[in-house]
Amino acid sequence: EDSAWHAVWTGLPQALPGSEFKDGKTQYQVVEDVPSGFLQENSSGEPGNAGAFTFINVPETSYTVKKSWHTTTGTAHPEVTVQLYRTTDADLVGKPAETDGVEEVEGRTAELSGNTLTHTFQDLPKYKPGEGDDPKGALYYYYVLETTASNGAWEVHYDHTSETNTTTIRNVGKVTVSGTKTWHDN
Repeated sequence: EDSAWHAVWTGLPQALPGSEFKDGKTQYQVVEDVPSGFLQENSSGEPGNAGAFTFINVPETSYTVKKSWHTTTGTAHPEVTVQLYRTTDADLVGKPAETDGVEEVEGRTAELSGNTLTHTFQDLPKYKPGEGDDPKGALYYYYVLETTASNGAWEVHYDHTSETNTTTIRNVGKVTVSGTKTWHDN
């Protein structure tokens, strides 16, 4: 070990029997076991005899969505799909993906139905990858939006709470009420 965050291996054999060879030489590669609570955001380096391997690890986080229905008793509730989004601007939380500065987190959807009305998205990077000399980028703000159309059957209300990494979705059913006014005049 050369320093706390830099390691150098010297005196390695050029040709180790049973290893993978390229141009008659053993190919070396560095692999890191990522510590608990972190994600490997990026790694670089090519297997070979000379070269540097760089690993960038970022703290991980999770995000939970909770859903509730507020409808009349006996109403059947459809399966609802939710999508995870992120931004580095707290003022954009809750905005659709078409908004500049908002990113749909690819492959991060959940189906909520029946008794499964809560889902936690795991293994999310807490920070946007840094640039230049700043390895830790801006803090990500995560939130969830429904992607299932209500077709006018319910209204969707959101409460995005960054402090607890939670979105609470309330679907409020709509009903039709009619009435007749009768005047009883003399």
